Amino acid sequence: MGRPITETDRRAVRRHHAAGMTRNAIAKKIKRSPSTVSNLAAQMDLSFERGPEVIAAIEARRIDLAARRAQDLHDDAEKLCVQLWEPMASSPAATANGTRLISSAHGSPTNARSSSSPPRPARRAPSGCVRCSERSARR
Repeated sequence: MGRPITETDRRAVRRHHAAGMTRNAIAKKIKRSPSTVSNLAAQMDLSFERGPEVIAAIEARRIDLAARRAQDLHDDAEKLCVQLWEPMASSPAATANGTRLISSAHGSPTNARSSSSPPRPARRAPSGCVRCSERSARR
């Protein structure tokens, strides 16, 4: 069993807590375990809860992660937009289930249709796509 807790230990915990030291820092300073410091603090109605600081840190991290996700989604959308508007090469490999793929007016692949099928409505480029905006400006 460890050495008994003295009044000096209690005063030291109270003094260091008032100075804003953390539980682990106090434990190291008075050469006691962190659980002993927690128990002494609880007996004196002291808390090492750093609620507002923790809440602010969690909120900052949440905002950072949301911004990172938004940037990743934007990067993915840009890559897909570039792929969507790239011209297609006509080759035997460019078939799907025996149906020849051809390029539409915008360069995106469409299935070849027989002349008896009704025509598709003209597709417009997405309004937020930088590459599509550049293409329409050249026309």
